[in-house]
Amino acid sequence: MPYATTALVVLVIVAIVLWMSRRSRLYRRIFNDDHYAEIARWASKVIGIHPVESPSIDDGTAVVTSAGVALAYTSSVDDDGNRSIHFSVSQQGGTTTRAVGGRVLFLLVRLLHTNNSKSELFASESTVHHVIFTMRADKTWEVQPVTATVADMAHYLPQPVARVNVA
Repeated sequence: MPYATTALVVLVIVAIVLWMSRRSRLYRRIFNDDHYAEIARWASKVIGIHPVESPSIDDGTAVVTSAGVALAYTSSVDDDGNRSIHFSVSQQGGTTTRAVGGRVLFLLVRLLHTNNSKSELFASESTVHHVIFTMRADKTWEVQPVTATVADMAHYLPQPVARVNVA
C-alpha cells in the first residue's frame, strides 16, 4: 500500500511539472516581441478595412496567430456619425486567460493611443476579450509604428477589463 501511494504521488508531481512546462512554452511563444509585432502588423492593416460586419479569415479580418491567438476585427458607423472598431481576442482551443487577453488588449491600446477615441475593454463570460474604440467617422485613425508599440510592451500594466454577460 505505501508503494502505491508513493507511485501515485510521483505520477501527480510528474503530471503537474509536464503541464507547467507546456504552459511555460506556450506563454514564451505568446509573450515575445515577434508575436507582438505580428499582432500589431495585423491590426494596423485591418483598421483600413471598413465597414466589416462579420470577420472572416478570407479577407484577413480574422486570423489565428503563429502562437495560437485568435483575433477578429469589425468596424461600423452609428447614427451619430461615430465609427467603432472592435477587436476580439481569444486563445485557440480553450479558455482565454486574463494574462493573454489583457496583454493583447494593452498592445492594441498602445497601437491606437494617440487617437482621440473612447475605448471600452471587457471580457465575456466565455472569456473572449474585447476592445472597442469609438471616434468621429470623419477622423482618420492613426496607428503607432509597430516597433514603438512592441517596445511599449516592456511597460505592460494590467488594464481594467470588465466581465460582462453578452448572452
